[in-house]
Amino acid sequence: MKKPIQNSMIAKIEGHGSLNINFKAKKVELNILEGERLFEEMLIGKSYEQTYWITPRICGVCPIVHALASVKAVEETFRIQVSHSSQIMRELMMCSQMLESHILHLIFLSLPDYLGVDRGTEIYQKHPKYFNMALKIKKTADFIAKAIGGRPVHPVTITAGGFFKFPKIEVIREIKIQLQNIIDDAEGLVNLALSLKYPALYNPCEYLSAEPKLADEFPIYSFSKISSSRNSNFEIKNYIKEIKELVVPYSTAKFAQHFKQGFMVGSLARVLLFGNRLTPLASQYLNKINLDTLRFNPYYNNLAQALEVLHYTEKAINICDFALKNGLEKPMVGFKTRAGRGVGVMEAPRGILYHDYTFDSRGNATDINIITPTVQNLAHIEEDANFIVEHSDANESEIYHQIEMLVRAYDPCITCSVH
Repeated sequence: MKKPIQNSMIAKIEGHGSLNINFKAKKVELNILEGERLFEEMLIGKSYEQTYWITPRICGVCPIVHALASVKAVEETFRIQVSHSSQIMRELMMCSQMLESHILHLIFLSLPDYLGVDRGTEIYQKHPKYFNMALKIKKTADFIAKAIGGRPVHPVTITAGGFFKFPKIEVIREIKIQLQNIIDDAEGLVNLALSLKYPALYNPCEYLSAEPKLADEFPIYSFSKISSSRNSNFEIKNYIKEIKELVVPYSTAKFAQHFKQGFMVGSLARVLLFGNRLTPLASQYLNKINLDTLRFNPYYNNLAQALEVLHYTEKAINICDFALKNGLEKPMVGFKTRAGRGVGVMEAPRGILYHDYTFDSRGNATDINIITPTVQNLAHIEEDANFIVEHSDANESEIYHQIEMLVRAYDPCITCSVH
């Protein structure tokens, strides 16, 4: 009889979590062990200006997307329409956010499972080509984040109405050069991801992603609704009626459900729902793949992330070309505060991010609700883990390793989940 596994820490994820596996009951519990950080309560009574300054501190890996979701919630409340230049600079920042986060996950957390090494630093010794490829992409992403946001982590230039300042055109030109220099590396990452052997898993689920306003655009910044692989689409402002957060006794993070079931958000959801909108090079690689192979197998989230690295590199070059050709307008528009509610939604590296704010007439927060991608993925991670335990004939250690790989494939951000 297989012995139960209790409180076994999960290696190579952002934050702290453990697994309880009861093989007899065929039951897995994903324990999130980080302490609650109470960012939502922290913001009550604060000025709108502090919301997009404080919330990026939720996460050191994805601060840009928290800043953008936050400022979008403020701008929706106050009915602010930023300039096109501000929008494309924010899109360029999001490209850097995707590159930076995906590279950290793929190379240092997930790839060791497939290359037969214990940790990401061993890749430098045994596979220096992959390590150097990742380092080039990471450095470029950090350069873009600093050039537009003022620093690589926790941007300081974003504000309601646009930006405090834009980078100079010479800096945009340098960004484009650096992006062009990593196109081959981004392609190399996709080829590497395509060459990996992923565990077999087929556990049907619902995929959700924010749908771009433009019909031919892959998710990046402006969204019209939340799209579902089961056609259960809903308006962004109604997310609170659709996504139900649950408290479970063994986790400090909430678990989310849609129609009383777990669901998946993130790169795989975006590629499956909007893969026909990828940039030309990324599309060429996607066309080589049978999408039915990816569908309902979360291990392929790694491949989807690699495809997105190539896509967002191409997208960023296109943004630079537009800015170099047309120049940039004034970075900020004026506005007045007003009482009301605004929902800022973004597609973070790990999936849909909701920032829902209510302000009084002076612009002070009276109600805050934030739902992160990892909270939305946790329930389905457990459902997939239970599926593995129920259907696998492997021994305890093999099953445990497969579930660890599963958790890592979802790329959970534990500190985000206990915001």
